[in-house]
Amino acid sequence: MIGKILIVDDVSSNRIVFKVKLTAAGYQTTATADGDVALRLAVVERPDVIVLNLGLAALQLQSPLMRAFIPKLAQTDPVTDKALNRKILGAISVFCIAPCFFLGIFAHWFLKNWLNDPLVAAQCTLPMQLILMAVSVNAFYQLIYQRLLLLSLGRVIVLINLISLVVVLAFLLLAAPVYGVAAGGASWLVLTLVQFAAGVCFLQVHQKKHLPI
Repeated sequence: MIGKILIVDDVSSNRIVFKVKLTAAGYQTTATADGDVALRLAVVERPDVIVLNLGLAALQLQSPLMRAFIPKLAQTDPVTDKALNRKILGAISVFCIAPCFFLGIFAHWFLKNWLNDPLVAAQCTLPMQLILMAVSVNAFYQLIYQRLLLLSLGRVIVLINLISLVVVLAFLLLAAPVYGVAAGGASWLVLTLVQFAAGVCFLQVHQKKHLPI
């Protein structure tokens, strides 16, 4: 084996592709979709390289927020409970939007100092900014997602994911040959925007059929 590589990505297809390609190249690979597991593996396995999905790292900020507000969401109507809405939006702004905004502004500086390669940093700045925008949108979609779960609308969530997947695949087929790596970052933003828009539409339809939600 040439070396040990830890793959951290919440997209199963990405993990499979990385694992197959790197294993074929002679590397010993370990893959996980969980950030906490990745931290433990980094200590135990001591990999030479970690291939990390930046979006996954940023999305971990949303987990404690969702755990904190799910009980409230289950007991109240978020459409009419303005106080709860203000608390949730405030928490999202402080713990998700603000960090993403800060990292987005200094994305080039951060990448240049982290990678020590100005050319690669310049190429990766826009994709990183797009991914951070996607994380911000996803923070709001998580509220819709949790509400759909509490309403036992699992099939709607599956449908939203299927719609999002079809749109993103079509987008990548058209955009990747033209925009290259930037299309990867943009696909994240497209995915979260489609999920958010579809989630809002399905909730509105449900609200009209079953008042109140």
